[in-house]
Amino acid sequence: MKFSVISLRTISKKSIDVKKELDACRPCPVKKRINHEKPFALEQLEEHPRSSPGPAAVTDYCRDQDKEACWGLLQELQGIVVKGANKKTPWTCNVNSVVKQMKKMVVREEYVAKVVPNRTFSNQIHPTMTKTLVLVGAKWGELGVWDVDRKDESNRAHFFNPHIRPINCLTVDPTSPNHIYTTSYDGSVRTDLEAGIIQQVYSYLPKNDHSQWVSWHTHVDQHTLLVAASHGKIIKLDLRQDSKKPSSMFQVHNYNNVKVVTQHPMNSSYFASTGRDGKVCLWDVRKMRPNSPVSEWAQRKQISVLEFSPVTCNTLISTCADDYLRFISCDLSSLTVSREIKHDNHTGRWLTTFKARFVPHQDDLIIVGSMRQPHKVK
Repeated sequence: MKFSVISLRTISKKSIDVKKELDACRPCPVKKRINHEKPFALEQLEEHPRSSPGPAAVTDYCRDQDKEACWGLLQELQGIVVKGANKKTPWTCNVNSVVKQMKKMVVREEYVAKVVPNRTFSNQIHPTMTKTLVLVGAKWGELGVWDVDRKDESNRAHFFNPHIRPINCLTVDPTSPNHIYTTSYDGSVRTDLEAGIIQQVYSYLPKNDHSQWVSWHTHVDQHTLLVAASHGKIIKLDLRQDSKKPSSMFQVHNYNNVKVVTQHPMNSSYFASTGRDGKVCLWDVRKMRPNSPVSEWAQRKQISVLEFSPVTCNTLISTCADDYLRFISCDLSSLTVSREIKHDNHTGRWLTTFKARFVPHQDDLIIVGSMRQPHKVK
């Protein structure tokens, strides 16, 4: 076998000119535009067809093998008793007493259950007094209901699919505890459990448009929600109106996707939000102008959750991707960071992002997940 060495110097100028002409005739490769904002690939979404907007029975969305057991559980929830606002609970004691009670908590095998088949994105403990009821939102739109103390042959938990994408936000209506509100990436906010009916409250998306979504909601009053959406939108919903028509739509965060919106608990005119731009913004609904907040605080990394302190309402807690928990003072005219706590928030690909929350009725206590071994909350 013979090998030949060809020097580039031997290539004539004419051959180079011919090559240039041939290259000019070839069509330029088309670069595919990648939308990095899409939380899920389209092929994954096709495996999970969109749920019916309702109104329809909860069992129509139930993928459990035993729909009768699921329906039986839901029937038991119709007359649930809720704790009175002025009644004393373990959370209304002083800080030291609450911490003492929390340190006594243990995990027991009989109180462990597989509530939903996929990864958990949100959860809520229902304020009922008659039983311990846990609500769980999961990756593919499953809403799980776990009656912790129920004694039967089931695992005390059932789930149904009101959505097809992660349920990021799940709340119990403060004025009507039979209503459970869920916000999912699939662009819809729904209410269910009253009379075993699921009802779509609002749909942000055209049928086959996956470039827009909603991510969070907050209660303003018994008839009003604020919903965080893509492209810098915050949507105000009057629950008494047509679900296709928001009562107002605000342009915020310079068209960056809004991740979280939170209502001021004591003053309905104010709310705060955070977006993909890393900013925390305070807004006054009486003076809403596009991208013009009352005050803002900015940093480079994204924030996964934002919440007002439950008692004084003058502090926001934020969980940030730069590995800090921040307490942001809010006097309704300015936002300033009053304290920072170093905390490992890098959950990686397979764990849901940490979201620090205030302990109920406590301004000085928060609870958040931990990456330390063994895995825990602290």
